[in-house]
Amino acid sequence: MVRFRFQYWKQYYCLNYFIAVKIRLLSCLCTFILFTGICQAQNQSDVAILKALDKASDAQKDSLYYELVKIYRSNEQELAKYYAHLAYTYSTRNQHSAIQIKSCYAIGFLYNQTGRYDSAIYFYEQGVDLAQKSMPDRLVYFYNDLGNVYENMDVYDSALANYLRSYEIALELNLFQDQAIANNNIGTIYSRLGNFNESSIYYRRALEIKKQHDILDGLDVNMINLAFSLNSLGRYTESLDLLEEVIDFCKTHTCDKNKDPDVYYALGYGYLNQAMQTEAYEAFKRSTELAKALDNTRAYCSGLVMMGRCEIQNNNLQLAQAHLVEAQKLADQKRYKRTLKDAYEQLSVLYEKQGLLEKSLEMNKRFILIKDSLFNETLANNLKELQVEVTRKQGQRIIDEKEDEIARGRLISLLTGAVSLLTIGLSFSLFVNLRNNRNMKVKLQAEVTSKTKSLQTSNDKLAQVNEKLHQSQLEYDSLIYRTSHDIRGPLATLLGLTTLAKKEFAKDPACLGDYLDKIHVTGDNLNNVLSGLLLVNSLRTQEIQNESVRIFDVVQASIKQCQSIPHFPLIDLVVDVENELQVTTDKVLLQVALEQLIQNAITYTTPTSASNQVRIYAKVSEDARWMLIKIEDNGIGIEPDMKDRIFELFFVATERHGAGIGLYLARTALERIGSAVLVTRLKKPTVFEIRVPIIQP
Repeated sequence: MVRFRFQYWKQYYCLNYFIAVKIRLLSCLCTFILFTGICQAQNQSDVAILKALDKASDAQKDSLYYELVKIYRSNEQELAKYYAHLAYTYSTRNQHSAIQIKSCYAIGFLYNQTGRYDSAIYFYEQGVDLAQKSMPDRLVYFYNDLGNVYENMDVYDSALANYLRSYEIALELNLFQDQAIANNNIGTIYSRLGNFNESSIYYRRALEIKKQHDILDGLDVNMINLAFSLNSLGRYTESLDLLEEVIDFCKTHTCDKNKDPDVYYALGYGYLNQAMQTEAYEAFKRSTELAKALDNTRAYCSGLVMMGRCEIQNNNLQLAQAHLVEAQKLADQKRYKRTLKDAYEQLSVLYEKQGLLEKSLEMNKRFILIKDSLFNETLANNLKELQVEVTRKQGQRIIDEKEDEIARGRLISLLTGAVSLLTIGLSFSLFVNLRNNRNMKVKLQAEVTSKTKSLQTSNDKLAQVNEKLHQSQLEYDSLIYRTSHDIRGPLATLLGLTTLAKKEFAKDPACLGDYLDKIHVTGDNLNNVLSGLLLVNSLRTQEIQNESVRIFDVVQASIKQCQSIPHFPLIDLVVDVENELQVTTDKVLLQVALEQLIQNAITYTTPTSASNQVRIYAKVSEDARWMLIKIEDNGIGIEPDMKDRIFELFFVATERHGAGIGLYLARTALERIGSAVLVTRLKKPTVFEIRVPIIQP
């Protein structure tokens, strides 16, 4: 069905080609006439303002210069920037804060458009300082644009922090469109970081806000972004349906033409993940053509990279190289780090297919360097802190709402009490009148009865309000309890074991060993996790010390470190490594990787099974460039859908698992020395293969 859709579009475009050409020519003619009229009007406005400037005082010039900025910022950015600086200078001199803030925003916007990000940040931050004092409603735009600048610089933690601040302000001021924009931008950052589950949540939130408040502006952009995240999550049918919705939406509404390349890019990505190579290539080609026509350099580079990737899979290596080299050069020139990373990755694959292993290794090193510069430990820590802060603020917002509800309940109680007192006073007054006017006894009695009923109704309402207040208090207490329980749970386990040990020891001293064993196991597991994390940090910072290394010695040392595994003596361990096999590399890092892989093989091999053999063997590759070390076991194996995730930090694939650190450590250590580890067989037996360059370049 997907293939039919794409072929249908191609037929549709071909059948309507001549009609489209005629319409485009007519459109161009109309646009030319309209543009000529606009230019004439613009020139007249320009002349009028310049004449007014000759007669204006210093106090009037800043607003006139800002009018010139608005005239030129869409088609003559350098001239607009010149006038914006003049408006900023005069408004600063005359202390006209409104024009000063607008000028800062205009200058920052123009510098961002021309790629001068440091200057853009300077003026945006100046605008933030000024807006906080006199125009706080403008802060939502400053923080949003600051986030965009940092996103263009690929500094994702700073971008996310500014987008979150923009969202908070939009939330406080009930600016629904800006709330949607901020959510979309936050989703984009998570998409850049590869966290597509989180990005899809924010994209959906942006769509819900816009649909709830009938905001059509930018709706197509939100749908395209969500479609891309769904693609990356493997939900291709949902993604393609959403892209078709975008196409239908843009037939009846005004859409951003600059996003047309993204539609076809998302389509191509979906086709590629479904192994529809031809359709994917055509979609990426269309995306690249549109991007080039719109002068959208970033989208053009991304399209070239994906076209190169398709050509590699189709084994058209020369054409793939042409696409990738062009993308790499342009991305390097424009400082598009993310696109440059993708280009290096595909060039590494290409050169490996061509047998140019040195070039492949060089491209892989560049890929790793730029990847580490984009996604490093500092970024991860900053993002974690931001996430914690967001969660805290959301919790505080809920608590504040509950407190407001309680305060409203108290106010209602006070008002009800006041009404009750007034009612009692009125009843007393009626009683006095009854004594003084016996002739009105029947009438007064009826009125007292009526007022009594009213009082009873008020008391019933008061009881209902009190019940609601009591329920709110219970919910609040439950929230505090559950949060406290989540924090204290692990600590309570250890304290509980200690308390039980003390009590049981008085009755049966022999039981103390069991409790100590449990405490030891818990502490040992926590220590293993901590040790693993410390080792991760050590691997990232350890200086590389290359030396001649005998593979047999490293294997033996690694096996020795695994002897503490409980069922190690029951494993049939076979080592088939010749003594003369050597490589030049960092011995410590290679041993760390081998130790983790051997430990993994032993751990997941059942010692009581007939096939309890773990085999380690090594050989030189046929081209004599690589040392291949293989670890083979007959354990529980790896499911196909887990193959690409087992090397992720904290990822565990089965119920029989550890902390999810070992395989991550192995991969990290090998990447530091220009090596790699991969799974060459999933089951019966499971085989991990290490590829180490025999001579370091």
